[in-house]
Amino acid sequence: MPHELANELDELCTLNSELASLLHRDEAQLHVGSACALRDDLVVCGILGGKDVGKSTLINALARTQVSFDTAEAGRGTDRPAAYVHAGAAAALASRLGARAGSAALDLRIHEADAIADVVLVDMPDFDSEFDDHLRIVRAVTPLLDRVLWVQTPRKLADREWVETLAHVVKDSRNVYVVLNKVDELLADGQLGGFPDENHDGDERAGLHAARKFWQHHREWVGRSLEAVDCPRADKRGFMVAAAFPDCERFIERIAVLWDDPAWSRYSADRPAVTEIARLAENDLERLRRCVLAPVSRNEARALKLSNRNRELRANVKAIGSHYDLDRAIALLERACEPSGIGELLQEAAGQDYALAVASKLESRLRTEGELADALTARRVEEWPLLRIVYWPFGWLSRLLGRRFSDKARAARHDPADPFDVDGRGLAERSELIRSRVLADNAAAVSGLEIKPELPKTEALVNRAESAVGKMVDQLDARLIDEIELARRPPSRIGRAALWFILLWFPLLQPLLEGGLEVYLGEGSLDLAHGLLKLASALSAGHLIASLAVVVAVFVAVLAGMYARSLRIVKRHHETGTALERNADAVDGLLVREIIIPLIEPFRRRLEHLRVIRSRLNALAANGPGDESAAENPTMPHACNEVR
Repeated sequence: MPHELANELDELCTLNSELASLLHRDEAQLHVGSACALRDDLVVCGILGGKDVGKSTLINALARTQVSFDTAEAGRGTDRPAAYVHAGAAAALASRLGARAGSAALDLRIHEADAIADVVLVDMPDFDSEFDDHLRIVRAVTPLLDRVLWVQTPRKLADREWVETLAHVVKDSRNVYVVLNKVDELLADGQLGGFPDENHDGDERAGLHAARKFWQHHREWVGRSLEAVDCPRADKRGFMVAAAFPDCERFIERIAVLWDDPAWSRYSADRPAVTEIARLAENDLERLRRCVLAPVSRNEARALKLSNRNRELRANVKAIGSHYDLDRAIALLERACEPSGIGELLQEAAGQDYALAVASKLESRLRTEGELADALTARRVEEWPLLRIVYWPFGWLSRLLGRRFSDKARAARHDPADPFDVDGRGLAERSELIRSRVLADNAAAVSGLEIKPELPKTEALVNRAESAVGKMVDQLDARLIDEIELARRPPSRIGRAALWFILLWFPLLQPLLEGGLEVYLGEGSLDLAHGLLKLASALSAGHLIASLAVVVAVFVAVLAGMYARSLRIVKRHHETGTALERNADAVDGLLVREIIIPLIEPFRRRLEHLRVIRSRLNALAANGPGDESAAENPTMPHACNEVR
């Protein structure tokens, strides 16, 4: 088997096993075998049909000699595959079919008939036999065939039992042929099959017209019957023959016997019409020989086998999807994972004002306005290098002064016992309500896909939510500071320059400028000496320390103003109520993240897994040309045209 085909088969079996395990079902029964036909160059045509449809007779008619002998036990019909093959192909055929024939060994029948030298004909057991092993053998061997020739009779064409068997014969439609055998039975009533009023009175032209009308009527009937059971292209792959009477002479003699008029004395007027019907049946038999028995090249043989393999691959993909009801399972999971469903679950369990109530109770766990102002000021100081030097030792003083400049801050926080307990209903009760709603809304998915064991318990959900509260509180405080910072402009260059000016002015620039001016403007030696003294004192340690103290005092005042401003901004955010609404949204987010999402997660995981499997199945099904291509594959043999 070619490497790529083996990989596709392995992939198909792997996906089948994955779905069986994932959905807790038995594995789907797959049609496997067409790839095995690629090991050899044989063209193997299986002759399928029910009991007494004339399969063996048809084989002899195709071979133009008797190669099939009925040796089966009376009543059993064909009970094991009988392969008619030339000696040179016997070993390859036995290798292909022997392992799949089941308990019944393959019956190899070596022949010398030149008419069927280029194809192997396999007479299959009667699928409608009362013996169960017959149908089992048919279903085991047909995947290994390259072509299938269905043999029916007028009495069995409408039999629904063969339709069920047809569903298990997975072949490219171009490799499936249907033969209506025993067309002589259509004339068994002594008339031209439904055309008794045709007045031809022995006239040859009128007889030809009646015969062709009769033939076309029944061909259309056969076509409608085949299309009704999804067996397309009846125009080219439907045949009407009388295998037991393959030539005109014997067919005419047969009708004479059926009509009890061996000498054609009573029905002489109908003989031209019967003769034309015999010719049409003989032509169809010849067309069948050309279609099924014509020699094919190695490339053509491989093309028809690959077309079967592609059809089998798509049929297996379809069988897997149908067996596991894959599309319905995915639809159920998609419904369970719809975002709108999350909002409905939250609304039912929590209500409209629940998050606000919880957020209001959680405010006592948040940092006070003073603490938030401290954090906000510290973050702002990081952007001012000079202030950062002063803030580290004198930050306490700037905060003290800042509080003097601002209104009284909110009282210190305290921890309530259970912030989620509102109106006498705690988080456990609400979580159980959500869990019950998830189970009820997705009952089909839960039971059909056995998801319930994967759903977390209510106690685990509550523990998750309660453990996440502390992190959420820290996140709320950090988010408030981030929101305030986003609305603030970064430090300006003028402000930075002003701080540097203050730092340099008092210790250095002011005394140096003052002493320099006195030296420059002095008129006597005394004034000059006084100016030089000021220049020298400007660089003294005592002056520098005193000047730096002034700078620090100025910087502390700036920090105090910055702190007071931060405190007012924090208070304003609290007073406007935006912080409470934001915190309520955070509570909703916590409930969704820690309770609802964990309940939906098993559905989502299963959905993603099934989607991946479906995608892989679709990729397999897309491999190779389709059966219903607009034009015939040029590499496929096509010799089924009407013989004139």
